[in-house]
Amino acid sequence: MLGVETHELWTSGMISLGVGLMLMLKWKDWLLHSFDPAQARASGLWVNWLHYGLLAALSLTIVATLSAAGLILAIGLLIAPGAIAFLTVRKFSTMLWVSVIVCMTSMLLGTYASFFLDSAPAPTIILIMTALFIVAFVRRQIITRRTSLQRVEDTLS
Repeated sequence: MLGVETHELWTSGMISLGVGLMLMLKWKDWLLHSFDPAQARASGLWVNWLHYGLLAALSLTIVATLSAAGLILAIGLLIAPGAIAFLTVRKFSTMLWVSVIVCMTSMLLGTYASFFLDSAPAPTIILIMTALFIVAFVRRQIITRRTSLQRVEDTLS
């Protein structure tokens, strides 16, 4: 990851900029399509274009990440930030911001920690994301259990 050449960074940056702009312009349409394709079709949206556009955005994101980060980190960056955000917040727009913050924090901490641990940056980043996921999962379990017990107590009283 630290041996990435300048042209690879430019390529990744241009792909990221294009995908980011595409998602920002049509994010409400993709949100509706992702959660309720029948409603999206009834609303007059071009569901096939949205479907294949989302697949193209995902493919471009993978291509941009593979050249700069490697396979394991690319897969981890696609899955972990969204999963952590889903466990942490409930509003979709907030999930997007939380996942970006989780991703940036993990990347910075992992790269910094890998220097002191004398390890490769990509696995260290994945370990930090794993730790964040475990913390978010345990937190969600505690909240769910507390809510369940509260409902049972309210039912009994």
